[in-house]
Amino acid sequence: MRMKTFPQSMTREMTEVIKGVAILLMVTHHCFGFPQWYVGGISYTGTFLGQTLAEWICVPTKLCVAIFACLTGYLYEVKHDFSYSYACKKIIRLYFAYWMELFFLFLPLIYLVGNQNGLEGKWWQNIWGYGENNIIYFGWYVYFYLFTMTLLPLVRKLLMRGGKWLRFLLPVLLCGILRRYVPHLGWPQHFLDAADNCLRYFPCVVSGIWIGMYGFPLWWEKFWKRLGMFGGFLLCVVIYLLKKEYPQIGVWNLEMFYAPIFIYGITRIFVRTKGIFTKIFRLLGRYSMQIWFLHAVFFTPLLREETQWIAFLPQIPFLVVIWVILLCLIPAFIFAKLEQFLTQKVLRGVI
Repeated sequence: MRMKTFPQSMTREMTEVIKGVAILLMVTHHCFGFPQWYVGGISYTGTFLGQTLAEWICVPTKLCVAIFACLTGYLYEVKHDFSYSYACKKIIRLYFAYWMELFFLFLPLIYLVGNQNGLEGKWWQNIWGYGENNIIYFGWYVYFYLFTMTLLPLVRKLLMRGGKWLRFLLPVLLCGILRRYVPHLGWPQHFLDAADNCLRYFPCVVSGIWIGMYGFPLWWEKFWKRLGMFGGFLLCVVIYLLKKEYPQIGVWNLEMFYAPIFIYGITRIFVRTKGIFTKIFRLLGRYSMQIWFLHAVFFTPLLREETQWIAFLPQIPFLVVIWVILLCLIPAFIFAKLEQFLTQKVLRGVI
C-alpha cells in the first residue's frame, strides 16, 4: 500500500528544502572532510569522542550525493515522461549550467592567477566533467547525470517487466557485479573512477524510482507521524550515524537505502513548518546546482592556493560553512539568471 503523506508533501517547495539540506551537507563535506586539501596552514586537529572533525564529517555527509541521485530517480518517476527527448532536455540544461561556470568563472580565474600551465592540454575533458585534472573539482556529477539520464528511459521499461522487488533488486545486483569486475579491465584510472562513481550511485537513482512507484508502507507512515518533527529529526540523526559506521557492504553502497529514509525524515521535519528555516533551505535548494559548482573554486587544485584562505576566514567550522554558502549565493543567483536568459535565447526550440 502506498504511503499517503510522502507523495503529497513532495511539492516543489519541499523538493527545494531537500536540495537545500543536501547542499548544506555537501559544503560541510568538502570544507571539513578532506584535510589533505588544506593549504596555507589551515588545520582542524581537535578531537571529539576520540575522533577528528574529518572523521565525523567525511563519510556521513557524502550522503548529499545520494540524496540528489535519489531525488533524480523519484522526480523522473513522478514526472511520467520517460521519453529520450525529456532525458536529453534535462542533460542539456545541466551541461549548459555547468558550461556557464566553467567558461565564465573557472577558466578565467585560472588564467588570471597564472596557473594555466596546470591544464596540461586536458581542459577539453572537463567540458564533460570528466578527466584527470577536473577544473571544477566537484563537476563529476554531470557525467553521472549524463550516464543516468541516458539509461533511464531503457531501465524504466525493463523495470516494468519484473515484479515489485525484482524491479529494485535486478539493477542493484547488476551494478554491484559490474563494480566488482570493472576495475580488472585495465582501463585508465580516471576512467575506472568515473565508472565506479556511476555504478555506485545509480542504485540510489533506482531507489528513488522505486519510492516514486510504491512509496513507503502505511504502517511506517502511521508510526513516524505520531512522532512528528522529532521523529523526522531522529531518523536523520540515525541515518547519519549509520552512514558513518556502515557506508557499504562489499561492493553495494548502502546509501540506496539511507537516502530515501533521510529524505523522508526531512519531509517529516518540514511538512508543517513555514518559518525562517524553511525559507532558508528553499533558497539554498533553488540555487543548489550553482552552489555545487561554485564552492569548488576554494578547493580546485589550480585555484585553492589563491582562494582557500577566503573560505576559512571565520575559522570556526559552523561559521565557515555559513560563510562559504554566503559567498556563493550572489554569484549563484547571477549565474542562474544568466543561464535562464541564455537558455531562452540560445537553446529556444531545443529545450
